[in-house]
Amino acid sequence: MNTDSKSDLLFQTIQSRILSGSLTPGSLLLEQQVAEEFYVGRQTARETLKRLCQEHYLKSFPRKGYLVTGITPEECRQIQCLRYQLESYAIRLAASQASLQSLKKLDVLLHETDSSSDPRQTANYRFHMALSELSENPYLVSTLRPLLLDVCRYAITPLYGGTLPRTDSCHRLILTALKDRDADLACRYLKDDLGLTTEIL
Repeated sequence: MNTDSKSDLLFQTIQSRILSGSLTPGSLLLEQQVAEEFYVGRQTARETLKRLCQEHYLKSFPRKGYLVTGITPEECRQIQCLRYQLESYAIRLAASQASLQSLKKLDVLLHETDSSSDPRQTANYRFHMALSELSENPYLVSTLRPLLLDVCRYAITPLYGGTLPRTDSCHRLILTALKDRDADLACRYLKDDLGLTTEIL
């Protein structure tokens, strides 16, 4: 097995342990221990742990190790508020410039099943990333991606107090409003989708 394959497998294994709750928030991972447990070199362990930091699963503490991070309900609420500002802007751009052909991608995503334990593969993540991409603003997309990953991780990891409600119906209403070029209505459905109230915003 080459180094890249070992790194990918190690990433998936540690990610799975975090999402399943076998590695709880506050758990400390040491580079040497990871290398020994999974029979990989120190460099492969280091690169994998840094990648997990980049995706917000871990936080690095120099000369100490890597701490498993968690997401509190309050942190999730704050992320949702920020997401609304970003995604409502994406919706307004999409309503004015997205072709019906490009909106079909969202339509296809509405019919996909959601059984993955990887936040990047959940139907919710794929729908909202596709929605942001309709803005044709790469800075908006790159800013939203880590926020959405955090929320999807929160939602599928009961240990973090997650279990956000499924919002398939909101997704369908957002898409219908976009097809009608009604950005205001689509933004109202987005607010419902994110579980936000007017008072919070």
